[in-house]
Amino acid sequence: GQCASVEELDLELQSFLPNVAAVGRLKEAYGLDHPLGLAKPFGKIDTLPLSRLTLVTTTEDLQDPLSLELAEVYKSSGAVFAYVGPLLDCPGALRAGTHKDHGPDCASKLRSGLEVSDRVKSSDNSSCTN
Repeated sequence: GQCASVEELDLELQSFLPNVAAVGRLKEAYGLDHPLGLAKPFGKIDTLPLSRLTLVTTTEDLQDPLSLELAEVYKSSGAVFAYVGPLLDCPGALRAGTHKDHGPDCASKLRSGLEVSDRVKSSDNSSCTN
């Protein structure tokens, strides 16, 4: 089968009765004015402007492309992005989620990962093409 376009998926979501009912309940109970379909422009994440800062785990150069319309919507809504690159870590490190203790070799695994990252950063990328 052929993949549906984003526009087709949006129309399907707008007519999907459980979605229509759920959106109606949210509007009635909480006064939320949420669209029936996908947020516009397509790709928009409504909650990003609500945070003080959104961490993006890639570099700005490697981010997925944004349409000019989507970039302008984020800019005008006050969304702030910090491109922090990949967050290298090791299993068991303390973070917002759950954690496990994987023993004393965790630090050496992290150092090894950082060494790989340093080698990648210092490599000659002049032969790379887009």
